Amino acid sequence: MKGNGWYGKFVMLAGALAAMTGILWIFSRPAEEEWQEEAMVTDFHMGTVAGAALVNEKGGVALMLQDGEIEILDAPQDMEFSASDRKAFLYRMAHIPVKENLGKVQEREAYGLDHPSARLTLFLTDGSRIVLQLGDQTPLEDGWYLRREDEEDLYLVDPATARMMGYSLDDFRKIDVLPEISPKSLEGLTRLRLEGSRETVEIRGEKQGGEVRFFLVSPFEAALGWQPIAEKLLAPLGSLERLEVAGDISAKELWESRREEGYRLTLELEGEERTLFFVPEEGERFYCGNPANGQVILLDGEGVRALFALSAAELMGATLYPANAADMEQVTIAFEGLEESLELTGQGELLRGYLEGRELSQAEVLALFQALTMIPPAEPLEGDAELLEEPILTLHFQRKAGSEDVLELIPISQRRCAVRVNGSASMSTYRATIEEIIRVVKGLY
Repeated sequence: MKGNGWYGKFVMLAGALAAMTGILWIFSRPAEEEWQEEAMVTDFHMGTVAGAALVNEKGGVALMLQDGEIEILDAPQDMEFSASDRKAFLYRMAHIPVKENLGKVQEREAYGLDHPSARLTLFLTDGSRIVLQLGDQTPLEDGWYLRREDEEDLYLVDPATARMMGYSLDDFRKIDVLPEISPKSLEGLTRLRLEGSRETVEIRGEKQGGEVRFFLVSPFEAALGWQPIAEKLLAPLGSLERLEVAGDISAKELWESRREEGYRLTLELEGEERTLFFVPEEGERFYCGNPANGQVILLDGEGVRALFALSAAELMGATLYPANAADMEQVTIAFEGLEESLELTGQGELLRGYLEGRELSQAEVLALFQALTMIPPAEPLEGDAELLEEPILTLHFQRKAGSEDVLELIPISQRRCAVRVNGSASMSTYRATIEEIIRVVKGLY
């Protein structure tokens, strides 16, 4: 950007704003007991901040507080900027925590301060200004050297502060690459497909009678509980943090030239489908691109690799049929020519079961239901496996919400049984597990 033009304009605007907003500081200053004892490089109430001017190797950016809004001066008219990113940047520059105070240092060139990588001027409403200089990264790469021009001490600051001081105009743009993940995302997730280095993992979410259920589609089929989806897919995806915007890179060209070494994510969330690609940059970072709008950002590689290293087995959990007794209305149990029905009512402490005229307590219901649904995965079935034997155990689950599932346990060897769920079988379990279920049911009458 044109450094001298916006900087001169900024100084004039900041001076005019000081006289208008000085009185606001008196009323917006927090009570004394709210102040915390913490070492800070800068620690200014936002009512005293008029704006900031940043100059680094990428160019220059000036932010100005006007009528309660943070404006970017001399920005191209066709660029749309993120309000939250502007607020986060200005707040951080006004509240920079000290990682370590190194005291008075004579040879500043040893810390990269003879030619700073970034220079930040923070303008205050009283007409004063604070100038910060960012030096080199520390040898252990856990901090950056920073100096305030009005102080003699040298500080260490965290990577988040240093990253923001390396922002360009592109880093303030409104970016739509990573999806927004919230606690409610689990309810709106209908499809998630990870095409990684190990295998392709795909899950499907379905709403059945007001209840959301998840199923593994690839590399094999299985029912999944919501907890591994939340903990091992959505939480890691939501924790991916944008490091910077790669504004000079074409998303289409990047993917076409690097797809052999990259990963791909397809997500259907809240009715919106999104496809993202991830390819490694030099070092430990990854490019992440959204082909739909052409935007590309940089991410930390550790989180990306961990997400795409996830295997289907890690999503399976301890059972092939995760279910909750409180969600069920009836379970029909068929084995050895017999058929028993477990009727379920109530929830929590009032949960009760009725089996062949006998009332079961909450503890008995939970113990029986755990036995019925604890079907550990053994190994995937071969694609052409023929299931010719009759089931030795059939479980028919009927939910209060109206959906139903039929589990058939079919012997395929002396030690294993295939698990057929609603007519489809892709996994096996241990025959000893089935024999234990039958033993538990027999013991109740």
